[in-house]
Amino acid sequence: MAPDNGSQNPLVTLGNALSMVFGAIAIAQKGLLKNPSPEEERKLNRTLAKLELERATISAKLDALIAGNQDIAGPTPGQVQEISSLTAQVEVLTNANLTASGAVALTSRILTLATDIAAA
Repeated sequence: MAPDNGSQNPLVTLGNALSMVFGAIAIAQKGLLKNPSPEEERKLNRTLAKLELERATISAKLDALIAGNQDIAGPTPGQVQEISSLTAQVEVLTNANLTASGAVALTSRILTLATDIAAA
């Protein structure tokens, strides 16, 4: 999928990243309701806690941009593409029959990307 014209605007890309993280949080919470194995439950709880931290960091970066701080970098073009791909997967998984293992796999990938974006 080709990025739209606003895809390189840090306000837009950070907003998209934040939306993706919110979707991952919802999937992790739903995954916990799908009778996960003890290992899956542990992974989902750990990922959920880390996603909340990255959500707060990305949200703070977005707030700083809105306040006029120009030193905040948005996601790289590669990260923008990955956000688009993972967001589509979140939408499919949200509307499909979610399994605990599917939630673990997708939320782990989103956490990795969110951590990279928050650290930039």
